[in-house]
Amino acid sequence: MDHKKAIIWLGGIFTLLIFVSFSVFVKDTEVIWFEARAIGLLAYAFLFASVAGGEWKLITNGKSDFPFFKYHHGISVASLVLVLLHFIAGFLDNYKWGQTLTFTQYLGFSFSDKWVAFLSLGVLAFYMLVLVGLTSATTARRSLSVRSWRLIHYTSYVAFFIAYVHAVNLGTDVKTSSLSSVLHPAIVFSLILVVALLITRAFSGLGAFSDMAEAGMVVAFFILLLSAGALIASSAVYYADELNNLRLSIAQANESDNAAIADLQALLNRTNQAKAAIAEVRNGQNV
Repeated sequence: MDHKKAIIWLGGIFTLLIFVSFSVFVKDTEVIWFEARAIGLLAYAFLFASVAGGEWKLITNGKSDFPFFKYHHGISVASLVLVLLHFIAGFLDNYKWGQTLTFTQYLGFSFSDKWVAFLSLGVLAFYMLVLVGLTSATTARRSLSVRSWRLIHYTSYVAFFIAYVHAVNLGTDVKTSSLSSVLHPAIVFSLILVVALLITRAFSGLGAFSDMAEAGMVVAFFILLLSAGALIASSAVYYADELNNLRLSIAQANESDNAAIADLQALLNRTNQAKAAIAEVRNGQNV
């Protein structure tokens, strides 16, 4: 290991120790929850940049002069580190999750309910990224065939899709915070872009594009197509929910009306009974 790599490793270990120490210090406060959320968003952003940049690089066969390419490896490493920090912050969190989760659930091996399952998916995505990171090291790549390395590397796409499911279902800032109106559409768009790139690469493998401009146009076309499909699907779900709510409201109104009618009928019956009793009393007096 040369001096540059040694300095990077030592700096990384030192930073990790500081991060863990700080997280332990604030683990019982709201700070740890904000820390886990912020790092989780950064981890997703870097993972998206890594996957999307890698896809475009494959589509262009590295011929594009896109300056992002030379940072692809660094961004991929950063995404793995951020996912690790997100995992550590979540594991140490005794303010929000730590009060209810067990050690096994934190390790991603529990699917006891919906929310724990979403948490476990995030941990499994982390394991996949670790596998990709370890096999991307120079020594590991030399010991693997090109085919084996590519198959392992493809798990990064699976990790991204799992991270998406994890983020949209458990991410507080994506679902309910004041930032959700911006973050939720952004995360949905990131998924659409990655899917569009994957579809475009499938066509690119068939030699369907004559130049990079044409490939870019195809990516844009699939982005628009997928965005329209997502908009239609979300609108259908929204109106289906609204229709269901309307049906429930009508059913509740009918139940209220039926209850009111039943009460009126009971009152009418009591009134008739009272009239009958009064009539009997009068008849007895007349006799």
